[in-house]
Order: sequence, then C-alpha cells, then structure tokens
Amino acid sequence: MELGEFLAYIVDRKCGDIKFSEYPSDHSNAYWEEIFRIKELTALIDFGCNFQYGFCQRERDRFHKAKKQFVSDVERLQTAEKEWEINRLKSDIAWRKHDIYKFKKDKHNYMCCCGGCAGSVGHADTFPKDVRYLEEMASYFNTETGYWRKGKGCILPRKYRSRTCLSYHCSWTNCTAHSETAEKVLQLVRNNGQFPKDELGSVCCGIDCWSEECECYLEGAKNDYLYKLKKELLKERRSSGNSNRPQENEREAQASTD
Repeated sequence: MELGEFLAYIVDRKCGDIKFSEYPSDHSNAYWEEIFRIKELTALIDFGCNFQYGFCQRERDRFHKAKKQFVSDVERLQTAEKEWEINRLKSDIAWRKHDIYKFKKDKHNYMCCCGGCAGSVGHADTFPKDVRYLEEMASYFNTETGYWRKGKGCILPRKYRSRTCLSYHCSWTNCTAHSETAEKVLQLVRNNGQFPKDELGSVCCGIDCWSEECECYLEGAKNDYLYKLKKELLKERRSSGNSNRPQENEREAQASTD
C-alpha cells in the first residue's frame, strides 16, 4: 500500500485515537530506536502457540474435541427416544459439523489471534513520526488481512509491531511468557520502554543511581539491563530445549508441505 493511502486509512480507522510522535507515547523518554531494540527481545520468548498447518495448539485441541464430541452425539442420536433430546442432539451435531468443516476449509488460512489486524491497523495505538518508518509499515499492509499472510502469519518486522501483538498470549498457553525474565521484557513493551528505576540501579553500579549525576544514568544502564534480559532469555530457551525451534510467538502459520 502507498504511504498516502495508508495514512488516510489510519485516520479513517483510528479517528481521534491516533497518535504520531517521535516517542512511543507522550509520557515516555525512550526514542523509537530504543523501543525497537526492546521489541526485538520478544523474539526469544516462546508463547507456546506451537503452530502446525496454520493452527495453534489451542485451535487444534478445539478441533479434536469437536470431532470427538461430534462422533459421540451421532452415536447418542441413534439411541435417543425423547423428542427434546433428539432435537438438541441434531442442533449440537449441526454446530459440531460446522466447526469441523470450518477448520478443514480454513487450513493454512486461519488468523487465530491475528484476527482484526486490518481493522485495527495492527492493533497499534501510536505511529512513529518518521516517513521512513511509515513507508516501510505501509508496504506490508493491505486492507483485507492487515499484516497477516496465508502460510506466513505476521509479515510486519517485529520492531514495528504493536504492544498488543508483542505481549498478548491467550490463557490456554503454558509457556515461558510466564517466566520472570519474559515478563520483564513484556512489561517494557507494555510500558513503551519505561525502564524500572530499581532494576537499572542494580544493574549499573549496585546502588540507586537514578540521577543525572551518575555516569551510567542512561545508555550504559539501559544497555546492560537489556543485555542481561537477553542473556537470561537465551538461557531459558536452551534449558527448555527450544533453541532450534521456530519462534512460536511470531503467530506464524507454518506452510504446508503437501
């Protein structure tokens, strides 16, 4: 999509909620480049989606449950005698059949939690006030599926993705996103790069040095903090045996081999 068309689409969709700023939000001191670095760390978090054939683990479990219940309802219908029970089973069977059909039909083409990407413009609440960034974001966007593509999932570079997209994980998943280190990274994303003062103090010089007089007040402390988080995330991935597994938090639908 061309930049002009993209901006017009954003204004039309976001109305008065739109924000363009060199900062992620009015109250944050972090520049976009710093936010980009923070967002890149989320690539090391395993959200437990476990995509196969375009479906996450939750949706596959729902499909198998619906299929199992469908078989059970058909068997019960054959022995049902009461009219109300027959009608209820027929209704349930129709719904189960629809779910199974939808799953098979949408194989490799189901957006899962990426649904609504186009209408919300990637669930973004703030856009960078830089033509270079906006042009790149516009080049990946279309009005049908937003930044999502069949067989690929989200094609928008991670640094441009919204806080919602980078930090969301459904309640079904049992994943490292619940680890203390991962939660610190996600909290940085949610807070638009506002670093915790107590954490920075302990990283840079061991005391509460959150003052402009301290030489490691800004860049040094933040760099050390991000490096520490990255190191701990890599350690978690290795210990869990996920170091060679595709990034599941990408919401990427694995392309079919058949």
